[in-house]
Amino acid sequence: FVLAFQSRIMAGWGLTSAMTLWVTLAALLMNLWMPLFSGVLQGRQDFFWLGWASILGGVGRVAVAGHSAGANAAAGAASKPGVQVVIPMAGNQATTVGASLYLGGTADQIVSWGQTMTAFGSAVKPKRLVGITNGGHLTFSDLCTTKNAAGQDLLQVANAHMVCGAQLAGFLFDCDPSHIDGPSGWTIIDDATSAVLESTLQCNAAASLAGLAQRYAAVATVEEDL
Repeated sequence: FVLAFQSRIMAGWGLTSAMTLWVTLAALLMNLWMPLFSGVLQGRQDFFWLGWASILGGVGRVAVAGHSAGANAAAGAASKPGVQVVIPMAGNQATTVGASLYLGGTADQIVSWGQTMTAFGSAVKPKRLVGITNGGHLTFSDLCTTKNAAGQDLLQVANAHMVCGAQLAGFLFDCDPSHIDGPSGWTIIDDATSAVLESTLQCNAAASLAGLAQRYAAVATVEEDL
C-alpha cells in the first residue's frame, strides 16, 4: 500500500525524501506496538527490557519549541509527522492542529502579551498558556544575562566592534532592569515545559501545570483548555 501511494503520502506530509517517510512509518508502528510489549514485559517483571522499551517508546514522539520568530515556526510545525506538542515562546501564531503550550511575558515590547493571548485563544485544543509577570521578549533566552569580563552584553560588544546589523538588532534587544531576572524566569519556563513534555511525550497523567502559580509568585497567568 505504501509503495503504491508513496508519492501521494510524501506530498501530503510535505516530505521530500523517501527515507524520511520510511523512518517515520517505522516510528509510528513502534509507537502502536510498544504499549503491548510494555504490558507483557511489566507482567513478566522483566525490568531490564521494560526500561529499554520505555526509551524506545519515545522514538517518533517529537516536541518542537521556538522563541520569537522561532515560536511561529514551532506553531507551524504542529502538523509535521510525529510532532505531539509545540511550545511557542513569545510568539503570536495560532496552531491549527495538535497540542500546544504558549509562553509569554507581560512586559514584552516586541510581541506583546496581548498578541500571545490572542494566538492562544485562536489555537486548537488541547492548549495551555503561561504568562510571566514582568517577562520581556528575551526572558526566554540568556541574551540579557550573557556578558563579557567587562560587563558588556552581546549588543554592546557587537556595537563596539561595529558588527554589521548590530544597530538593527537593538530593536529586538528589550533588556530592562525592571524585567524579571533571568534565573527566576527560566525556573518557571523549565517547570512549565517539563510538565507539558512529560504529559504529552511520556503520557504521564500526573504531570500538569496545577500549582504552578502557587509555586512561583511571578506567574501571571495559567490557563489550560484540554
